[in-house]
This record gives sequence, structure tokens and C-alpha cells, in this order.
Amino acid sequence: MDLSRINGALYEQAPLPPNLATQNMPLSATNFLFELDKTTQTIIDQIASARKIGLDGPVEIPQAGMRAEVPPTMSVAQLNRHRRQFLNYVKTHTNVSSDIKKIPAIFVQFLNTNTNNA
Repeated sequence: MDLSRINGALYEQAPLPPNLATQNMPLSATNFLFELDKTTQTIIDQIASARKIGLDGPVEIPQAGMRAEVPPTMSVAQLNRHRRQFLNYVKTHTNVSSDIKKIPAIFVQFLNTNTNNA
């Protein structure tokens, strides 16, 4: 056995770059799902309120820093269906974001993408 080659292979080589299989999953707050649910429901409520007062165009979502471009014909039930899809997506794809501050913008982008194709 060549111990110097073994030692070199174990301790003297640069480590391989991390990839999805070798990275630790981000630690999320214990109340992340609660905050996720509350944040997305607030955005749906803002869109529904805008529709009730007759605003048919894009709805400004301040916490996302962007507009929700949801068709005026879309009902609250349809919006909630999209919300549940988003919640399930985030639960199964933990790499989406563990930062609750980014979730409003991600959710509005999700709505804009998925409701305009409906």
C-alpha cells in the first residue's frame, strides 16, 4: 500500500465544489409555513379588495414591490386554488426560498405567470 498517495488523496486535494446533493438544506424558521400561509392569504385579500372597489387592472402589492397582473374575471376561489398550488410547490421545493421576505415577490410572479395563461 502506498500511504503517501492515500494521504494525498484524502488531505491534500482541493474539495469538490458543492452541489445540490452535498449542500445542507437551509434551516427555516419554525413558523415558516404559518408565515407563508399568512403572507399569501394577505396578497389574495389585497387582490380581492381591489376587485371589490372596481379596479380591473394590475393590483399593486406593496410588500412584493410589484403588481399582480391577474385577469379581472378570475374569482377568489380560482386565486385560492393558485395559492394552494404555490404552497404545495414551496413545501416540496425547499430550495425556493427560506427567506420569508422574498416570498411575496415570488408569489406575485407565480400568480402573474400562472393566471395569465389560464
